[in-house]
Amino acid sequence: MLPSLSKLRRGPRWWPLGILFILSALAILVIREMLDLSGQWRNIYTLETLAITAFLFWLWILLLSRLGWRIRILFASAMAAVVLAGDLLFRVGGVTGNLLPILTPRWSPSTPPRASPSRERGHPDGPESPGPDQRLLAGLPPVPRPSPRRGGGGDPARAGLESPSPKLLWRRSIGTGWSAFAVAGAQAVNQEQRSEFEMVVSYSLQTGEEVWSHADRDRYFEVIAGEGPHATPSGRSVVFRRSRTGFPRAGASSWTPPSR
Repeated sequence: MLPSLSKLRRGPRWWPLGILFILSALAILVIREMLDLSGQWRNIYTLETLAITAFLFWLWILLLSRLGWRIRILFASAMAAVVLAGDLLFRVGGVTGNLLPILTPRWSPSTPPRASPSRERGHPDGPESPGPDQRLLAGLPPVPRPSPRRGGGGDPARAGLESPSPKLLWRRSIGTGWSAFAVAGAQAVNQEQRSEFEMVVSYSLQTGEEVWSHADRDRYFEVIAGEGPHATPSGRSVVFRRSRTGFPRAGASSWTPPSR
């Protein structure tokens, strides 16, 4: 009887693993369902909890499991190899709006493919072409300020129910960025990133075709903030923009789009 009991006590120690998984599940339940947190903080705390759980699971295998040393080393090495392989093969290319990481292969380009050269007169890498009529920019609005109701007064949900559904006029690919469009007349002006160039581009509201553009050799990228400009162009007969290098110094540009 005593030898069998001694053998049982020397078997694998499972109860720390059970407690670890139960506490991890309870922590995630509290984070996701009970705490008054934004979606971003829920995701951050959930990822931190999973990372801590994985590390403690690795320690349990290596130090507390009472498994055979061959099995311990095999499992611990396999987990370390998976983490190392993931770091070598993938990088965090950015995050979603809820701060979930976007994994991209390390062999893929870190910047989007270079777009066609700018068509603004005087661009160093592109031919000259006519720009817009300056009168189209006469009513260009200022940079919009953050507001719970960016659409203006009234109830947005009610207005959406009473108005007919909008129709898609056009769709096209543009450079990366977080800029809003400044609409004036028949054009929409936007800031975007094209390879190593930070662009200010005007598109036709009716067709989506590029009317004119201006480029500066500059690039902004952070894992949390993403790639591309974060400001919105503004102005009337002159277009103003702000880049990562500041305003109103070298990072800021203002110009009158070339006339036809």
